[in-house]
Amino acid sequence: MGAQRIVLSAIVILAVGVGGYLYLDGLRPAGPAVPRLPPTWSVHAENPVIVDLTTVLPDDPGKASETEGASFLGFPFVPSKQGAVLHVHVTANAWSAEENELVVAVFIDGAVPPAKMARKSIAPNARATIDLSFDVSAKTATRQSFDFRVGSALGKPFTFNGPHGGAPGGGRLVASATVTEQKPSAGQN
Repeated sequence: MGAQRIVLSAIVILAVGVGGYLYLDGLRPAGPAVPRLPPTWSVHAENPVIVDLTTVLPDDPGKASETEGASFLGFPFVPSKQGAVLHVHVTANAWSAEENELVVAVFIDGAVPPAKMARKSIAPNARATIDLSFDVSAKTATRQSFDFRVGSALGKPFTFNGPHGGAPGGGRLVASATVTEQKPSAGQN
């Protein structure tokens, strides 16, 4: 457990150093409003923590909210202009002792429904990985907060980035998220 805290602390320092934050179980840093920042272009964060969760995240976008599931990554992103195309890529991993359904949701500025969701079945005593990519148009040219959440659609326990100790022949998995502003083609503004 001590080693996990050290690793997570190092990652949080790295992420905060580039303007990002890592969240787990909905813990968020509090702070004053952030002044206008220069465009970000790209932010990448990783979460290697292995943790047992029982969080529920409905797989129906109309029922999912920004308070459900566990927040496993999150960071601010500042697009260069309103309408800029942002490419979002998120990878989340889970292991379950029983049949389960892993759900990942991406929330932007806490808006409901989520910008995108994905669901994947987990066989008993197996791993599942959701690898989700999509494009979204920036609603403003100001700071936008991205929150990446994970949970079980069935309400059953699972191990995020698990299993503990890794799987035979499978190595260790790390959840990650990247948001990149697509640079306009020559002649576009």
